[in-house]
Amino acid sequence: IIENDLSKKIYIVNASDNTEVKINKNLFLKSFEIIDKILLLFTIIIILFLNLKFNYKIYLYSFLYLTAYILILFFINKQLFYGFDIFPGGMDGMVYMTYSNIIYENLVNYNFYEALKGAEAVFYFPSSLRYFWALGKFIFGESFYGYLLIPFFYTGLIFYILRCLIGIKWSLFLTFTNFFTNAFDGYALPNMKMINHVNVGHAEPLAICFVLLGICLMFFLYSNKIFNNSKFYNFLLGFVLFIAASLRPNYLPTTFLLLMFYIFYNFYNRASIKIYIFSIIGFSFLLLIPIHNYIYGNAYVLLSSGHSHNTGVPLSIYFKFFIDLLTLNYNENFNIIFNQVQRWIKPQDIHYILSIIIMLFLIIKKNHYFVKVICFLAFSQHLVLLIYEPEHRYAYLAWILTIFLNMYFFKIYIVEKIYFKIKNKF
Repeated sequence: IIENDLSKKIYIVNASDNTEVKINKNLFLKSFEIIDKILLLFTIIIILFLNLKFNYKIYLYSFLYLTAYILILFFINKQLFYGFDIFPGGMDGMVYMTYSNIIYENLVNYNFYEALKGAEAVFYFPSSLRYFWALGKFIFGESFYGYLLIPFFYTGLIFYILRCLIGIKWSLFLTFTNFFTNAFDGYALPNMKMINHVNVGHAEPLAICFVLLGICLMFFLYSNKIFNNSKFYNFLLGFVLFIAASLRPNYLPTTFLLLMFYIFYNFYNRASIKIYIFSIIGFSFLLLIPIHNYIYGNAYVLLSSGHSHNTGVPLSIYFKFFIDLLTLNYNENFNIIFNQVQRWIKPQDIHYILSIIIMLFLIIKKNHYFVKVICFLAFSQHLVLLIYEPEHRYAYLAWILTIFLNMYFFKIYIVEKIYFKIKNKF
């Protein structure tokens, strides 16, 4: 029995004699579905009006943004508009969906021990996405709507970060451009790219959103002393970074560095240690992953047992390379590292090299603390690419952070200097 959401029909197929029976929903059932959706819409509207101060601009912009997002979903893949699509073969989504179904079945049967196991005694695939989908089934059922909320909020995170870096006018223009076009596709920034990865079930959209949310929280806590002293928000920052690292283990250096920058800032400004200790507690949830691997699999595995399959150049080869370099001993290690660097920087695309130069320039140049933080976060992620898989979705976070820096450099060091020269001239 297969229910088709598009036609609202039920097909009953008898494989033995190829008999097919189509059963249409009657008028009562169709009317009931429509009334149910109308009541749901009115309930949401009433909740918004009762709990939020009415501002027609906010409601109007929210409506327009939601409409635009729905149209983009329909443009990319009309099946996503209805909340369901078939995962392509060989993609991670099939694995994560299978694991989430196992977790969900255990949860509804109150078998919490097996639910926490997550279908693997020792995590081979990064751990958290399966739990995200399993919990989402309680609200969104078998649909993609829960995961499709991630690209919806992704644009807001980009806007907030750019607003802190280059001001509201530039951030509006660049965010608008990024939302409706693939102008920054080479740097993995477009919203459409994130939606496409949701469509195949990759963990990158969720992991990248949590890293960007961590950056936004850090900026927010810097600019608001009241919330900066909040135990909850400090814990939330650490917990958000824990989720990002659990989704993509190759983000661990970047999330850890972000937390260290936040703690250093508070320590430098003589904030109470009792406050930012909650950030460390939130991030320490990462220890649950090796504890899981030991309890269920009796194995000492930090995050994932499959990390070796995506490691291009282990640290041991870099160590041997420097020894060989000192002794002028040329061997295969040179070719392995050279191939990794080529895959990472792509010398034929000169803009990537210029982007790295801009990042290094901003590190050396005197800039705002926010800019320095993003520089070091981008630098840490690029270093990971010299060891780990350096291309495609594995490299997205590094280049997203890099394009933020490029936008800042273009606005501050090129546009504003040209503007002031013209202004002074006339």
